[in-house]
Amino acid sequence: MKQLLLSALPLAGLLAAPALGQSVTFATAVSYASGGTGTSGVAVQDLNGDGKLDIILSNTSSTVGVLLNTGTGSFPATATTYASGATAGNASTVALGDVNADGKTDLVVLNTNDSTVGVLLGTGTGTFQAATTYPAASYSYPSGLALADVNSDGRADILVANNSTNSVGVLLSRSAGGFSAAVQYTISGGIQSITAGDLNGDSKPDIIFGASGGSVGVLLNSGTGTFPGSPTSYPTGGSSVQRVKVGDVNNDGKLDVATANTFENTVSILLGTGTGTLGTAASYSAGSNSGLTSVALGDLNKDGRLDVVSANYSINSAGVLLGQSAGGFPATATLFSTGNNSAPNDVVIADINGDSKPDLITANSTTARVAVLMNTSVLATKSAFTAASVALYPNPAHGSFLVQVPGVAGATTVLAELRTALGQRVLQQAAALPLAGTTLTLPTADLAAGVYLLQLQAGDNILTQRVVVE
Repeated sequence: MKQLLLSALPLAGLLAAPALGQSVTFATAVSYASGGTGTSGVAVQDLNGDGKLDIILSNTSSTVGVLLNTGTGSFPATATTYASGATAGNASTVALGDVNADGKTDLVVLNTNDSTVGVLLGTGTGTFQAATTYPAASYSYPSGLALADVNSDGRADILVANNSTNSVGVLLSRSAGGFSAAVQYTISGGIQSITAGDLNGDSKPDIIFGASGGSVGVLLNSGTGTFPGSPTSYPTGGSSVQRVKVGDVNNDGKLDVATANTFENTVSILLGTGTGTLGTAASYSAGSNSGLTSVALGDLNKDGRLDVVSANYSINSAGVLLGQSAGGFPATATLFSTGNNSAPNDVVIADINGDSKPDLITANSTTARVAVLMNTSVLATKSAFTAASVALYPNPAHGSFLVQVPGVAGATTVLAELRTALGQRVLQQAAALPLAGTTLTLPTADLAAGVYLLQLQAGDNILTQRVVVE
């Protein structure tokens, strides 16, 4: 049996041999109207089960916009909009997940001026029900939103960064539907952003937040969905962390943290130790006077290492920092235009057109449009069944992820298995594998946030890739 992966270490060194040092290129941005004003957040997910990624946007005009993929990576000229449930405007951020365990992607939107979150249940056909709102905290003016199953009940819970009340709010999903009242965890200083990930290897999502004072804070999960004790803070070298993301940037099987430091125009990387702590921050320029407001992680050049992309609000661009074989990133990002006067406020990485190359999608606030920059890179030639020929997205995964598998000579079926870092199998799926290839949809809503191994077997070929579940 041809085994592409020969390491016995969990997660570390488990990707098929990559091509090294490949650069990336992107086509000129193509944009679509968000259906509102002040487009501020973006997310991607297959909303209607056709195997194609759709785009979801938040607008400061109290709406969310949905653009369904036509199947070729293009979209309708204008998004279909849904009311966010806000009365005072400013739907600032959007997140996706299965909040009621019905197997359909739901939409959660942050209504900053109302200090609420709006929950729009998905139908599975690309449409959503009317929003139901839940208080984040009175006059909290929240600035960050994340979804994670913090108490392991199979339903996504809501995490909110409450900017004005200096607290993290946790709204647990209830078995009878809806959410319980937010439990507040007080922090010192302002809070800007929030995400979740398993930092200490207990398979429970911990809370990671970006503070207005320039640090990253960590609240470790007790194992039951509570977060006792004071948060531990780690300096980033910046003065205000506008956005925080997690991913394994150095391929050691431990989640690391990336931050957008707006006033310093830098991205900071804090490597995880695997024990719930973070190392000293290393900073990289997102571009001179970039005013970046968000970051995203993904493997743009299919070399097996995560790259970093920044949304450069002040200079109308996406900044790309490619992961280096020796570790770290270039000192300064390579810039790609997101359009004149676009002022991108958020960015995600995903393969929009199904060509196995991750593309860039930005929420452009000034023009109220979403820009799609198709990846036009010419990657090194690989054999039929390699990390470069298998597309996995979105990664990090929210609720589910897609795996595009090419046809493999001599193979008629493909078997997918998802395992924890300790080797425990948590998901298995088999499918027919025609010569044209196939697409698998693997659900992650019931899984704890963290790093997993996806093993694919087609005939005598075995390939393993990392998947980050948020």
